[in-house]
Amino acid sequence: MRGTSFIRPPGESRYHLRLTVEPELEDAEVEPNDDCAQASLLKLTAVGGGRSEGELAGFLWPGDLDCFRLRPPSPGPAEWQLKLSLPGGDCQAALELGRGSDPTVKGTPDGAGGLNVRARGELLVRVSSRDRKTCFDAPYKLSARQTPDAGGARP
Repeated sequence: MRGTSFIRPPGESRYHLRLTVEPELEDAEVEPNDDCAQASLLKLTAVGGGRSEGELAGFLWPGDLDCFRLRPPSPGPAEWQLKLSLPGGDCQAALELGRGSDPTVKGTPDGAGGLNVRARGELLVRVSSRDRKTCFDAPYKLSARQTPDAGGARP
């Protein structure tokens, strides 16, 4: 850190540096997660009947991208219901499947900003800021619900 020429009030030092560590936000994203190779794992909890669900909170800077890895607790095909909840204000974000997911996997929009997905194994999901908007004043929430696929996903 280096000071430059600027006016300071009498008796004040050139600058102060204060460093604090904030407590971790429960069920929040873990950085770095801009690249799907470094994707944070969204923790799923079994809720019975072969179903699992999980939720996390995240923040977006302008042009930011968050990638999350969803790993079903049981092997085999699964159906996913993904939902992105935005806090409002300046927050504008999009939810999409990440590169690296099974190429045969397709997400179907649910009409409410979420995706319904049929997949085998691990799934990568991306949340990206739109039009360089931020989600920083309050976090967005990404929720995932997984159920075994009774109909069988495409191989």
